[in-house]
Amino acid sequence: VRSGNIAIDINKTTATPTDVANAIAAAINAATLATPDVTATPAAGTVTIVGGAFDVRTTVSQFDTTSITRQAGGLVQAMDTVVAYFNNDTLNATDATNPVFYQLVDAATGEIRLPQSVVYSATDRTAILKFSSNLASGREFKLNLGSSTETNNTTATSLHLGSIFSNKPYVTTNYLGDINGVHNDVNDVDFYQFVATGTTATISVAAFAGLDTYLRLFDNTSPTPIELANGGVADSINFGGLVAGQTYYVGVSTNSNTGYGPTGGGETGNVADGFGSYTLTITPTSAISISDSNTTFASPTDLGALGLGGHTFDGAITPQVAILMPPLPGGGDEPGHRELPLGDTYFSVEALHGVGIGTTPVAPSSIPTITFNFPDVYGNDPQGNALHNVITEEQKNRAREIFELFSWYTGMEIQEVSSTNLGAAGIGVITGDVRAVEPTLDPQAVGGISDGGRAIMNANINYGLSEFGGSWMGTALHEIGHSLGLGHSYDIFSTQGTAEAAGGASLPNVEAYFTGEHDFTHLRRLFRPDASDIDMYKFTLNEAGRVTVETSAERINENLNTLLTLYREEVISGQTVHTIVARNDDYYSNDSFLNLELEAGTYFIGVTASGNDQYNPEIPDSGQGGSTDGNYQLRVNFAKSAASSIEDTTAQAFDGDNDAKTGGTHEFWFETGNTVFVDKSYTGTQTGTSTQPFREIDLALAAAPAGSIVRIVGNGGTDNDVSTIADNSPYLIGLNFVGGALVDGAEFKVPQDVTVMIDAGALLKLRSTVIDVGTSAVVVDRSEGAVQVLGTPRQEVFFTSYRDDASGGNSDGVNGPAAAGDWGGIVFRADSDSSTSGVFLNYVNHAHMTHGGGQVSVDSILGTFDPIHITDTRPTVSFNNITLSANAPISASPNSFDDSLNRIGPDVHGNLV
Repeated sequence: VRSGNIAIDINKTTATPTDVANAIAAAINAATLATPDVTATPAAGTVTIVGGAFDVRTTVSQFDTTSITRQAGGLVQAMDTVVAYFNNDTLNATDATNPVFYQLVDAATGEIRLPQSVVYSATDRTAILKFSSNLASGREFKLNLGSSTETNNTTATSLHLGSIFSNKPYVTTNYLGDINGVHNDVNDVDFYQFVATGTTATISVAAFAGLDTYLRLFDNTSPTPIELANGGVADSINFGGLVAGQTYYVGVSTNSNTGYGPTGGGETGNVADGFGSYTLTITPTSAISISDSNTTFASPTDLGALGLGGHTFDGAITPQVAILMPPLPGGGDEPGHRELPLGDTYFSVEALHGVGIGTTPVAPSSIPTITFNFPDVYGNDPQGNALHNVITEEQKNRAREIFELFSWYTGMEIQEVSSTNLGAAGIGVITGDVRAVEPTLDPQAVGGISDGGRAIMNANINYGLSEFGGSWMGTALHEIGHSLGLGHSYDIFSTQGTAEAAGGASLPNVEAYFTGEHDFTHLRRLFRPDASDIDMYKFTLNEAGRVTVETSAERINENLNTLLTLYREEVISGQTVHTIVARNDDYYSNDSFLNLELEAGTYFIGVTASGNDQYNPEIPDSGQGGSTDGNYQLRVNFAKSAASSIEDTTAQAFDGDNDAKTGGTHEFWFETGNTVFVDKSYTGTQTGTSTQPFREIDLALAAAPAGSIVRIVGNGGTDNDVSTIADNSPYLIGLNFVGGALVDGAEFKVPQDVTVMIDAGALLKLRSTVIDVGTSAVVVDRSEGAVQVLGTPRQEVFFTSYRDDASGGNSDGVNGPAAAGDWGGIVFRADSDSSTSGVFLNYVNHAHMTHGGGQVSVDSILGTFDPIHITDTRPTVSFNNITLSANAPISASPNSFDDSLNRIGPDVHGNLV
């Protein structure tokens, strides 16, 4: 059977004409998406089909969007139908037709809808999802496909939420009615298990339209839990008799289903109470109590059981003032320091190197923040004229690097102040006239000077390129050192001594390093890395699963640089042993993150400052060496494999998340809304409707208001077959060879808040242009525009050169063959789609792209664009064929690899390049 046609199974030796007619009608009725039911009647060797008008071949419908068919009356859009395409593995038919594996989530409200029917074709590898009503217009949806949590209809199979605190109430949206292979079973019950952390809690359920819910609360009495309360109100329980540490079960059912048992049976559901989506909230009154003495395994903050509820709360790394710390090395009275003649006017004043003497222990204080800026006017010359800073951008970069070096190795934080006013920051970094500090100096006398608030490098010196390690940097290291409190140290080889001319404290024939060890020793004595605080947290896992632990400090504008350590507690030969399982310092910049599979057991989390990595949680207050302090937020979450997944006929679970492992959920986002259609084969009046579509893409883009969809459909050409690309009707975009616009427009710029869907079978031929998604110039806001290329395993979307005569015929005349770089690519910019709010609309799937990667002028600026060109955003790019490109087939900027909102960078997989 040719791809796209309908297979009809008959036994040619036994089938009667009526059998043949019935088989044809049944196959058509099962496969068509918008055509009314047909009947077939045999007569004299002919089968006559009667029903809604249809063509033998239909345009291929896209995965997870409203389906399009081409009928005799024009395009027809099925607003209640979604089609999913699978690869060549034949699925278990029972799984593939179970609505529980196809959850459609409203991105704005969280409401979950299940299809009322699923028709799976093992021949076509498709699942046609039909919902009970049209999808609401103007909404964003996500289709979760492949897995389900629906086995939680008894206390034994309940979802484990763990210990819940008021710091993070448990909130979830789920679906009631998804058992026994249907979407509307009124006897469905969902159980949730949690551990009480106090004596009171409020439990409530809010049902979406079409569902009337009821709550019940059970204890963990063995062997059968006993109902404790329903509060007398169907949708809320305010319970004050909980026992901390005890397990309880929440049952959610329809309002009439109040007789079910905690272990199953006794259901009394009524059809009138409906089925559908609900939101459950569990809010205890007890909060996580954090003590500053939680520094050991014996005295942790106890988080209780970790489950699907997770934990989110605030903590702080603070000075441990009760623990006196001895001065660090570098004092002037240390054994080994030189005792210089008291009468030496050059050395005696500096003999202590500016760091003082003494060995008396001191209480740690908060890590200080040193501010700096680049002031414009920094003083006056001897004649009273204002002096302006002549520092270059390269020199500013060197200054920033110097402060970063000092901060890295000592107990100080640094912050650049944007103001150019003198005094706006603690230290002003200047290239200028040294006489601003000392008016009597010869302007050529010194390389630099500091008076604490100003570090001035002499502008009369030629610093060349002011490169890293150059003479400007050497002088700046010296003068900024003075501004931080360091004296001279000419008695030792150091930057504060004679080494600055060499660009750092270096030795002969040894590569320079910045700054010198002696200088850092002195600086650490002034700016002590005394952040020694340790916060230990304990949790238990009752089942195996994936645990993530994450700190946020830098991301909430704190100076703290965290260090995370995870320990496991075990009893070996009668002894309690704690073993480090994992450690992370910097993951999200200075914030820490752990992500790993753990077995059931007891675990501890250690949070401290980076640098404090030698502490021993067996001993109280054992930390030292942390270089930052401040507040943080700690998030601890747990996830386990889905209770059930779609399987194929060999019992292998569906790989939904495309990680080359069985299991996981496939996620796809799409929009509904007012749709402007584009159909190259149409010849009548053009209004953009499905029956009167535009013929040109530029007209459709110009007519599309914000919040609408532009849908570009494929055309089969003279043979009405989109799979035979040679004669397909192409869309022509870009410039011809004399600079004129092609028929579908010189540019393809997606307007603001418009989503462009390009259907399977569409052929786009381009020259000297790109498909531009997002804002390319500040004068025109095109944010939240999106492009979805909706190819399928059976039918790709084609992007090729205007000069490609093998695709869509000879469109350009006699102008030479197609070549790499004839056009640019699809450009996804930072403000396209709604990815910053967790809706990832941009999508390129099963596209066939050739001759891209060229130079294109966008907004009068010439640039080189790759076929898939990603800038600071996270589209899905999957199963595409990208060849004959002048550059890399796919490129992405560093900021595109953002790890947030449950997505790490662009979702790129399965591409052939």
